[in-house]
Amino acid sequence: MTIIKTNNYDLFNCDLVGNRQINLNHVRKLKTILSKNNKNSIIPLIINNEYQIVDGQHRFQALKELNLPIYYIIDSNATIKTASQFNSTAKGWGFNDYLNSYISQGKQQYILFNEIKTRYNLKNNTCLKITSNNNIQDFRDGNLKLKNYRYVTQFAETFSKTINYFQGGRESILVDGLKIALKNPNFNRTKFVAKLDEIKEPLLIPQHVKEITRLIEDIYNRKLHKVNKLRLD
Repeated sequence: MTIIKTNNYDLFNCDLVGNRQINLNHVRKLKTILSKNNKNSIIPLIINNEYQIVDGQHRFQALKELNLPIYYIIDSNATIKTASQFNSTAKGWGFNDYLNSYISQGKQQYILFNEIKTRYNLKNNTCLKITSNNNIQDFRDGNLKLKNYRYVTQFAETFSKTINYFQGGRESILVDGLKIALKNPNFNRTKFVAKLDEIKEPLLIPQHVKEITRLIEDIYNRKLHKVNKLRLD
């Protein structure tokens, strides 16, 4: 492919659907590097036939602000998938970059995921563990598939109320413990949260699933008669 040089910044645009948003802090860092050694400016952008920047949008913005020439290559086969692959080996795409990319492409599973994450104020990895059986690579590859929506929202609501009573520890352990508890048809989410409210000191999430399961069980069984106590297995 031929590397082309230009100072016509108006040729290019950064509106490739699904590409990540411009990070101004990253642009500032690039400007510092380029102003000290503008040999780095000869690294070409990758653009498609419509002059949308597939790879190098941060570099383009830095070069434009420094009034330095743009070097670029036209790749007619370049797509948003190409962009994420390039960026995963450069300044890697983060979780939210992938999420926003798929939302902008109209992928319904990612739109619902973000809705649940926002509504219940969940961390990214916690939300993924609650809502899906997919791993992080599935998420990045655009293959997110959510579990039953009603189950997921009820679980997320229970978790968001429960986590407020805990300080420290891995949230994934608490998720696993609640999964075991909610499989028991006699486990009442409302009663459990009410029991948590009776505990005045913050709780610590244990290191193992078996331990958090016993803790949930002990909290649920507080002040209950022996015959009414719940056993979680």
